[in-house]
Amino acid sequence: MISSLWLPYLSGSLEISLAFIFLGKLLEKQQKIFILLPIMLPICWLFSQSMLVSLKVLLLVTVLFLCGTFLLKTDKTASLFYAMLITEIMQLCFGLVDSLLALAFTYTYHGHLSFISQWFPLIGDSLALITTAFCCLTLYRLLKKSTNKPTVTTLPLIILLTMMLSISDYICHTFYSNTIIIAESSGILCQNHGQLLSMQLLMLFGVFALLPLQQIVTQYTAIKTDNLTLRQQNYLQKYYVRQAQTRYQMTRSFRHDLKNHLVIIKGLLERNELTNARNYLAEMTTTINNLSFPYSTNYPLLDALLDDKLSLAKSEGIAMEISFNVPISCGVNDTDLCLILNHALTQSFYACEKLTDNQKKFIHLSAYLQGELLLIEIKNSFISDSFKEDVSLTTIQQTIEKYNGLMSTANDEYSSCLTILLNISQQSCCR
Repeated sequence: MISSLWLPYLSGSLEISLAFIFLGKLLEKQQKIFILLPIMLPICWLFSQSMLVSLKVLLLVTVLFLCGTFLLKTDKTASLFYAMLITEIMQLCFGLVDSLLALAFTYTYHGHLSFISQWFPLIGDSLALITTAFCCLTLYRLLKKSTNKPTVTTLPLIILLTMMLSISDYICHTFYSNTIIIAESSGILCQNHGQLLSMQLLMLFGVFALLPLQQIVTQYTAIKTDNLTLRQQNYLQKYYVRQAQTRYQMTRSFRHDLKNHLVIIKGLLERNELTNARNYLAEMTTTINNLSFPYSTNYPLLDALLDDKLSLAKSEGIAMEISFNVPISCGVNDTDLCLILNHALTQSFYACEKLTDNQKKFIHLSAYLQGELLLIEIKNSFISDSFKEDVSLTTIQQTIEKYNGLMSTANDEYSSCLTILLNISQQSCCR
């Protein structure tokens, strides 16, 4: 017979081990579980000590969250969601077994207190651990079939999990503490264990019902983001068409008037009015330059976008430099390239707007091929509170993922640099 002194520690060790194992599986980091071994022993010892159930629950959620975030290096939202999910399942499984044992105790405690005091704790912990392992394994198999992972949109479900965790904690603390009170006339004071068992079963089903709900929320968010991207792509296409039509009309008008321009220049030269002829040619040169985009990148849509950004920079007093050395055959879709640069430059303009008039405002854009990588760097003026992380960076990240790329930011006292790498080795040789 296992000593009653070792039973809490053994049960707690198995409970914590299960929690860590399934946390690693759910976060797809099971190969790194050994990293958590050094902290498992003190945590197991801590859980074997006498403390409030609420404190143990809070401690377990906190430890799992910190281990998932900092040791396993996964997303904070996913770590918190799975930490609470595992803790809630464990709490409900132990609560279900407590209810079952309490119902059994109601009919067996007469004359069997010695047997009950020796075996019920061992039976209860064993059943609870087996039930917990089964439920966690079922949870893992259900989530393994899905490609959607918890995101920021999962936060409302985390709030719902918190409410369920509070209810299960209240049931465990109020009705299933370490002390059982028996009245001489009526037996055990709490006679509603069947109702508590039903309530906890419904809550356990509710936890598993959260999984398809989480999938629906994640899919809805992904569809919403895709629709936003499509609208942005449509806007860029329409913008380029408008710009192209405008310049086409200007070109037609200039070609129509070209004969008249030549007649005027010929007349000025015949009258030896060289100064007027030079001035007239200068005006014609300006008109010709306006017929084409200031930068020719081989990407027509990008030419229109950069023309718009240059005009905006000029009106805002921002010194903008562009160095774009990317061949048309690099394999990057022009719409994707425009989405990335449009949102990245939007961030740069936002940072420059935060500067005062006497501070230097600049934006430097460079893009070039480096082996099988397309490197894009956008450097701009920067102050510490001018960074704005919104849907722009999210859209950039989603577009970069299509090319198995990376994105990083680096800030110093006066400037910020956004670096983007696109892997074009697996892309088509032509667009």
